This record gives sequence, C-alpha cells and structure tokens, in this order.
Amino acid sequence: LAGLEIDRLRQAWQQVTSRKKPDVFDRPLYVKTMTDIAMRLITADMLLGSGRPDNARASLTAVRDDLYDLRTSAGVAVLADCVRDAGTAMDALMNYNERDIDFGRREQVSDLAGKAQAYGRTLARCDGMADAGTRESPEFRRLIDGAQASLALIPKAIETQDKGLVHRVLIELRSFDNLLAFRFG
Repeated sequence: LAGLEIDRLRQAWQQVTSRKKPDVFDRPLYVKTMTDIAMRLITADMLLGSGRPDNARASLTAVRDDLYDLRTSAGVAVLADCVRDAGTAMDALMNYNERDIDFGRREQVSDLAGKAQAYGRTLARCDGMADAGTRESPEFRRLIDGAQASLALIPKAIETQDKGLVHRVLIELRSFDNLLAFRFG
C-alpha cells in the first residue's frame, strides 16, 4: 500500500515539476528543491522496496522539510506548514512529560506554562489560516478545539501541582497533535 502511495506521489510530483516556476520563489533554491525532492521520492521508493520503511519515511519527511524551507524563504504560508510548526511547539511541550516537574522551581513552572501558551498560539494561528471548508469541518474542529480544551487544563495542573494531570494532558495533546499532522500536515 505504501508503495502505491509513493507511486501516486511521484506521478503528482511530475505534474508539479512540469509547471512554470512561481515568481515568488528564488530560482536557484527552487531548482535545487525540485531536484532534491524528485531524488528523495525515488530514494523512498527504493528504500521501501528493499524493506527499509523507516529510511523511506525519513526520505519523505525530508521532502516535507524541503517544501517547508522553500515556502518559508518566500514568505508563503500554508496550513501544512503551520501544522508542522505546531508539532515543533508540541515537541517542546512534551519535554515536560519526561520530567519530574518541581513545582517549587518558578522557572520550570513558568517554562511549562510558556510552552503550553506557545502551542496554543500556534494552534490558533493554524485555525485562523485554514480555509473556511477546513475550519468548519467536524474533524478539524474536533482536533483544534480538543487540543485547546486540553491546554486549558495546564494552568489547573500547575495551580494544584498535579504531576499526573500534566502527564495525562500531555499524552492527550500529543494524540491531537499527531492526528492533526496526519490529516492536515
């Protein structure tokens, strides 16, 4: 199934590369990115065929990163990039899932609260940049609103110094974030 999806992706990529370069992109970076992505798609297909799905996935992740970098360099904002930014903010927040939070240390509490707020701001930005159809879709609403509702529990966990609640909220947030990335990233 993954091989079929990569084949479809390569066919779709051929259509993209057959179009004229949008003026917004720097020519040398655009050409490099387009060439690198074509090679990464071939590489992903070969790695998958040789039984190395983790390496194939890494190659496909690099495609996403290349497109992100290209769009960022040109100031082009798309929902998928915002979702990627949300994932980065979630990764930073998840550091508190591995920590034994010392609620007596003001800097730890402040950092946890700040990282939760940063994730919330990024989710709000993604919500704002989604087109009307996406923004109103039940799936998107469930993920964005669910994550925001979970984030609202972080201040309560800090106030009550409840490490278990922090852990449960972070696990729930990671689930929302993974689904958001899978569907809209």
